[in-house]
Amino acid sequence: PKSHICYGFATHVVILDDDGRVSEVYAAHDSGKVVNPISIQGQIEGGVLMGMGYALTEDWPLKDCVPQARYGTLGLFRAPEIPDIHAIYVEKDELLPVAYGGKGIGEIATIPTAPAVQNAYRAFDGKLRPDLPMVDTPYSRARHRGEGRARMAITDGLSMLSINCIRCAFGPGSIASRGFLFGVETASRNSGNPVVRG
Repeated sequence: PKSHICYGFATHVVILDDDGRVSEVYAAHDSGKVVNPISIQGQIEGGVLMGMGYALTEDWPLKDCVPQARYGTLGLFRAPEIPDIHAIYVEKDELLPVAYGGKGIGEIATIPTAPAVQNAYRAFDGKLRPDLPMVDTPYSRARHRGEGRARMAITDGLSMLSINCIRCAFGPGSIASRGFLFGVETASRNSGNPVVRG
C-alpha cells in the first residue's frame, strides 16, 4: 500500500578519525527538486546532528514515563564537537508531476545517522553497540567519566526515537537491517577504512 504520493530516499556515510571521533558525515538525499537550497541544507545538517545525539551522547532516562534528567544534562552536542556535514542533493532529470517535482525533506534527515554511526564503530573496532546512547566510544567516556551511575538503556515506548529505532533498524527480521549491514560489510571490505553506510 502507498501512504504518500511520493517518497524520499537517503543514505548517510560516517567517517571516524583515528581516535574514533566522527570527523565527517556525508548525507545524500533524494528529495526531488530542491526548491530552497539553504532550507534543505539546514534540515539535513540538523537531522544529522540529532541522529548523532541519539547515537552517542543523549540520555533521556524515564521512570513511569516521567523524565528523570534536567535538560542541561542530556548530552546535547556543543558547537565545537560538530563534524563536517556534507549535504548531497540527488536530483533526477525526470521529476514527479507533484509540487513542482519537490518530494520534501523532514524526518528522513534524522533516520539514517544513528545506524550509520553504529556501523562506523562496528567497522572501527568490531564491537556491536545496540543501546543508545552507545557505550565505549570517545563520546561516552568523556561525558560520563566519574558520574558514578550505571549507563542505562532506554526501553520505554515513549522513547522510540532512541533505543527502539536502533533495535528496529538492526533487528534480525528487519528489512533495514539487511540493507544497512550489507552496505557496511561491502564498504568496509572494499575500502579498509572505518567508513560506513547507514
